[in-house]
Amino acid sequence: MANPGLQIILSVFIVTPIQILQLMAVKCMFIRSNTQSYWLAQHILNAIVERVGTRDNGVRLNPSLYVLRRTTMPAVLVELGYLSNTSDAQKLRDDQRGFAQGIYNGLLSYFGFSPL
Repeated sequence: MANPGLQIILSVFIVTPIQILQLMAVKCMFIRSNTQSYWLAQHILNAIVERVGTRDNGVRLNPSLYVLRRTTMPAVLVELGYLSNTSDAQKLRDDQRGFAQGIYNGLLSYFGFSPL
């Protein structure tokens, strides 16, 4: 996964664990502590929570994820919420632009720009 034009890798997911109805929140995952991936995850998570008002489930270390492991650039996986949770599902349905704006604002913040 190398491309000289890329500066970061960002993967976005929505989780659907039917058996876990009480889970809700947004979280970001990265592969190594105290790296640019960690800081990128923190910026994106903070911006999503601020913009959408969802619960902050933290930045989590997860070195087993292939999409994060197989790159040399900062890489983050963002879980926007759980479709099995009514509150998350409603926010994901009704405020898609808010989630996108939160991710965008987090990217701007990470690169040192002010959100629009």
